[in-house]
Amino acid sequence: MKDRGQIWIILDFNGGRKHMHQWLYVKKYSQFLKSVIDDPVVCWIPKSADRDVVKELQEEQVEGILNSPEYSISENDNRLLLIVNIVALKFLSSKHLIKIGNREILKKYFAKLYFFKARRRLIRVSKVFDSINIVMPTTSPLALRLLKSLPDPVAFKTKSYLGFLTGENKGIFSFHDFKKEISLLSEKMKLTIGAETRTYMRKLEDLYSGQLAVSWSPVPSLPPRTTKIRRPKKTIGFIGNARPNKGFTKIPALLKMLEKEDYSIIIQKAVFPWPGYDAAIKEIQSLNNLEVQFINSSVSQEVFLHQLSNIDVLVLPYLSQDYKYSGSGLLFLAADFHIPVVSNKGLSFDWDITNFGLGITYSNMTEFINGLKIVLGRDFYHNFTNYNFARRLACKNFLNL
Repeated sequence: MKDRGQIWIILDFNGGRKHMHQWLYVKKYSQFLKSVIDDPVVCWIPKSADRDVVKELQEEQVEGILNSPEYSISENDNRLLLIVNIVALKFLSSKHLIKIGNREILKKYFAKLYFFKARRRLIRVSKVFDSINIVMPTTSPLALRLLKSLPDPVAFKTKSYLGFLTGENKGIFSFHDFKKEISLLSEKMKLTIGAETRTYMRKLEDLYSGQLAVSWSPVPSLPPRTTKIRRPKKTIGFIGNARPNKGFTKIPALLKMLEKEDYSIIIQKAVFPWPGYDAAIKEIQSLNNLEVQFINSSVSQEVFLHQLSNIDVLVLPYLSQDYKYSGSGLLFLAADFHIPVVSNKGLSFDWDITNFGLGITYSNMTEFINGLKIVLGRDFYHNFTNYNFARRLACKNFLNL
């Protein structure tokens, strides 16, 4: 068969769960690439992806070709792999059963059972295309093991663009010496690392000391399709599935500071409750002087975007210790909709907020109240257009376009 130039494969072992952001990153990268290149673009996601995720990606050329032990595998997907998954999760996650060297050997061979089909497909693709570009919006150890397993002739044709979001070496297939493995992989194929926050980018630059190209790679911006509808009251949103590290239990104290203000409040609930979650919900419900609307964690993406697009400010009370390097998919979505944010100070994306005027950061209750009033005021100057342009430019740089 005659060679056909290059192909772009957006591959994410984490991109199958509706309540997580990885599938949205897959979609945004696919749409971005299709807007700037004419080469074929395909998306590979877990076979067990949620039905809603498959629906959301129906406009992309998507295929459920991956398997991941961290995400549920049902008997309908593959009965044998289901059994392997149970064994792998229990056996490889135990640090006491086997020595490090033996554990690494077992991980290597267990991993092949999860990416066997993807590896075989990549070998076939290499016979058709001159060049293979693999984009990983969120890199995982399993994805890296797939790259390491490729035969040299396939690896020689492959360029990999790895999105590092701080979770690239987490899970049962994590590497004992991650830096060494990345260095060895860079000798096998061309690698570029992208970090979605400047803070993490600088840490990675220091870590790899010029051995690898590291760039800022926020999720590409695409114009939203939802039309904003103005509400009679200014609306403050605590949108995004509630989690402990997102500072959900801080919300009652923040809302108490707003009881004398005439605001509407929208809060999204949790997928998986934790100790302290129900108490926080009850405390919020006890605030009789506020108009509070709760939305479920299970709402469709269409409903979620509708709710997001109709708020006037997004509050991100994230815990600084958990977001020292991690970015926020919600920040990027808010920027797409030109919605200002008020966030806890000391987060990894402080630079984005302050440098582009995306909102205000706060370190105490007084600054929180004042910050809200500033971003809701008519004189607040924001620079969403420049920020979104900078995101697209950064992605072009990351992908060498």
